[in-house]
Amino acid sequence: MLIIEIEMGLDGKIVNVTGCTGFLGSTLMRLLEQENCEVRGISHADYDLRRREDVERAFDNNPDFVFHAAAMMGGISLSYTHPADLFYNNLLMTTFIIDVAKDTGVEKIINPLSNSSYPMHKEGKLKEDDLWEGTIHESAIAFGMTKRLSCIQAWAYKKQHNLDIFSLILPNMYGPFGHFEENRAHALNALIKKFVDAKELEKETVIVWGTGTPIREWLYVEDGARAMIKAANISYPEPVNIGLGKGISMSSLAEIIKDVTEFKGKIEYDTSKPDGVPYKAMDNTRMKEIFNWVPETNLREGIIKTVEWYIKNKKRR
Repeated sequence: MLIIEIEMGLDGKIVNVTGCTGFLGSTLMRLLEQENCEVRGISHADYDLRRREDVERAFDNNPDFVFHAAAMMGGISLSYTHPADLFYNNLLMTTFIIDVAKDTGVEKIINPLSNSSYPMHKEGKLKEDDLWEGTIHESAIAFGMTKRLSCIQAWAYKKQHNLDIFSLILPNMYGPFGHFEENRAHALNALIKKFVDAKELEKETVIVWGTGTPIREWLYVEDGARAMIKAANISYPEPVNIGLGKGISMSSLAEIIKDVTEFKGKIEYDTSKPDGVPYKAMDNTRMKEIFNWVPETNLREGIIKTVEWYIKNKKRR
């Protein structure tokens, strides 16, 4: 049994958030402002985290904690059209952030992974020990492999330099302030845009990519950010799944969004488009044991909040 060490947490600490203007990063910034800590946001506009000298400049405030939310990522379309960019950009950012953290006295890095790092052939709920048990699906391998490699870097830097890195495996996230365009958004936010826009334009049909059969797990972005903040209070040497512990088919998801948006037309499936991995939902037993917590937002509640935000803000996007 691995030992879980409870730490002092963020009270009075200097905290850096990479990717502070992104979907997850901006949510982290809003929640961290409620904590008793000094927060610096590290944005791509000011720092190119693919350059070591920029990472050094970003960490010149000698942070105690780093929340590494910077990433190049998107939906399945981006994964197929820009795999080299996904691999190159994400690998460089994480490599330099961890190495510079070692040199600047960072106490802990909270390192979010993606459930796309899991092997494609596993059936049933994915457990943390499954992470290394096979090949990642083609639709996710470029991004997912960089996240696997960050686990190896975390192990190596802990062993050689005693740098504490806590890796959390997150499912696809959705919610306010995210991307909604098809080539950048994960499917849920992209579907919300499709259904809301179709209703406003009085369209008769919404077209959904694929067959509708793949199972996916979804996490409201504020719950993902809360899990990362909770992780600042815990030292644990292995990745931990974060989520509701259950998935939903894409067809069922589309029906919920159709109902919430009150779209009266029909749904058609474009089976010429790829489905990706057939099943992707994670076991959350370790999370409940270690965090004594479960995500607070159920799927329908989160979709309602996200639809309301998108309708209110869509003209400004």
